[in-house]
Amino acid sequence: MIGMIQPLLDGLSPLRLFSFGTNSKYTSIDVNNRLNFVALKLKAFGIEVAAYSADGDSREMKVMRNRIRLGASIPPSPQASSDVHSSHPSHSTEHPTGLSISDPHSLRRSFPFFVCDFLPSCIIFFQDVTHLGAKLRTRLNNTQKSIPLGNFIATTAHIVALQEIIGKDRHGLRVGDVLLEDKMNYDAVRRLSKPHVRELLSQYVPKSEGTCFYLELMDNSTSSYLDKKLSPLDRVYRMWKSVFELRYWRYWMSCDNVYPLGNHFITLNAYLCVEINAHALVMLITKLRDTPQLFKPWLFSSQPCESYFKACRSFTPVGSTQLNFTLLDFIYSRCKKVDVALRLTALGHSDNIVYPRHVKNLERYGGSEESFVCNILPSTDEIRVTMDRARIDAKAALMKLGVDVADPDDRVFAFDSRLAAKLNEPLENPAPKEDDVNEFDECEELEDEGNDPLDRNVLDEYEQSLLNVISEGQLNDYSSLLEKCVLRNENSPRPHNDPENVIHNSAFVVVTRSNGSQVAFKKRTVVWMCENGVKKQSNDRSKRVTQGHNFLLAKKLIVRVVEKRKIRIGDWCLFACENNSKKKKSRVMVGHVLSLSLINVSKKDSTKPIYDWKEGDKNVGVICDWFILDNKKQRISGLLIEQAMFSHGLHPCEYYVCSVPSPTFSVSQNKSEVRLSNETVVSLQESIKSYSV
Repeated sequence: MIGMIQPLLDGLSPLRLFSFGTNSKYTSIDVNNRLNFVALKLKAFGIEVAAYSADGDSREMKVMRNRIRLGASIPPSPQASSDVHSSHPSHSTEHPTGLSISDPHSLRRSFPFFVCDFLPSCIIFFQDVTHLGAKLRTRLNNTQKSIPLGNFIATTAHIVALQEIIGKDRHGLRVGDVLLEDKMNYDAVRRLSKPHVRELLSQYVPKSEGTCFYLELMDNSTSSYLDKKLSPLDRVYRMWKSVFELRYWRYWMSCDNVYPLGNHFITLNAYLCVEINAHALVMLITKLRDTPQLFKPWLFSSQPCESYFKACRSFTPVGSTQLNFTLLDFIYSRCKKVDVALRLTALGHSDNIVYPRHVKNLERYGGSEESFVCNILPSTDEIRVTMDRARIDAKAALMKLGVDVADPDDRVFAFDSRLAAKLNEPLENPAPKEDDVNEFDECEELEDEGNDPLDRNVLDEYEQSLLNVISEGQLNDYSSLLEKCVLRNENSPRPHNDPENVIHNSAFVVVTRSNGSQVAFKKRTVVWMCENGVKKQSNDRSKRVTQGHNFLLAKKLIVRVVEKRKIRIGDWCLFACENNSKKKKSRVMVGHVLSLSLINVSKKDSTKPIYDWKEGDKNVGVICDWFILDNKKQRISGLLIEQAMFSHGLHPCEYYVCSVPSPTFSVSQNKSEVRLSNETVVSLQESIKSYSV
């Protein structure tokens, strides 16, 4: 374990304060004793432990929930309140941290839905926001467990569809952003959470409202801490809107057994992380009200410790590829090297020396942005009004999706009492059980699919499509800068190269658009747009994965004509409905495939990912957004009418009829329309003669 000093000046690297060895066999009791020991020793040097952050570890979580009594009810009398925080209630008024108490329930009484104890003199507990964002993204990428939101589903299939419809220069996403293998890829969280991605989804992908809601939830949960330009009240609004949305959504699922929480909600670990961070934000504002200049929530994380261990793994001996190290190696070698590197980085910052790696890491977490200057923190009344506004907006957003509950708000938005910390519960007891299977599973290595069998000397339609995407992309034109480079070479006394060689050796590439005009793009930008085929190492510490399909293979998988073929996530397909009558024709419906899963299998096999289905595979079901073909005088018009479903269940793939090209989606005057092309309608008319529309 290491403890880091985090300078309050933006841009400076943290420094190591202390370190000692431990192992993975410790319990929550050990965590609690270790925290008390560290706080006591630092107090002897005049250092106060203001905050403590962890990365979602269950033992750390157990201690945090018990120390703040998350969800526990208020004792009925002052004497009982003293009993909670005192080992000798008859003559002691001390909190478990050893500090005096006043009223630990003051914030509970000030805010109706605030459910933990707080004392200004006690430690505030946080969960690392970076890990929280990664947990939420991992849940979204797990296609085996659907995420129902009323009439909609949050799924990566909508994001995949967006990547196929518009160019990368507009959405800015990568293929690996929606893959489950790389679970600790926070850069993917940043890209997915950007507001313009939600705008593009609502504009180009039908029935993507659930996915937009989930991406906004990810954005609010992370930006409330990491975005340095937000005011304190904006942070409170975003964080508590996320809490109220999760509480309302969770209550809606708990009303019946249609959607079990363990299979369809976010993981219990991620949910408790959001709850703890929301309460911690309010406590931090209250604690620092007299010193608002110290309010920098982006510093309250465990990322400095993560970065320190990452640096330790990188300081391997010359010629060695081993990343792991022993405690002895850390004490006598690696920690000293890392300390020197951090020291030099800090000195370089004061001398205006730029370290690109350091700057890139700061930009990743908003460290290089100009932060909001906090001169005054909001009052209790302002926070209460902001929380009420967040609650109202959260309810409106969910009701718009079809998540509607008739119960009063004081029940719907209440913290689940089943998750409340128990006053007399020993620390070593397990946390409340819920199905969090496979949340931290190791990623499996993907096999290399081999070389592209295409002849590289021939430009086929897929490569031409790639060139068209690049040439018509909305990228910066550097023609004037390239022209200056050519003229500078020609005007020099001894030109080194002819103009063609100058252009070839420059950082730019000349591209001809469809209208005949020429533009100059940066080579690295073109590479960035083509990088889907580049092999990248996973951020996982022990595994290496190959990300996704390359551009050409992805283009080949797109359905372009009406045909029977493999079903993959994101396809538009026709499925027959179950028909018990032999006299009537089976009805056919159009489904946008969101996920594939095994039907009626063991719990172990139910988590096995399925990415496609071919005819003959049995016991496989599909979850879809369903549409009905508009039928006029026994002929289909091409218009697809949305079909509301009571629940989003698995439909057997054995009823598959055919696949169709993706329809067009348009929105005008608050009305949306999904329509198949005329060519698709003509081809489809023959394929569904034996079915009822």
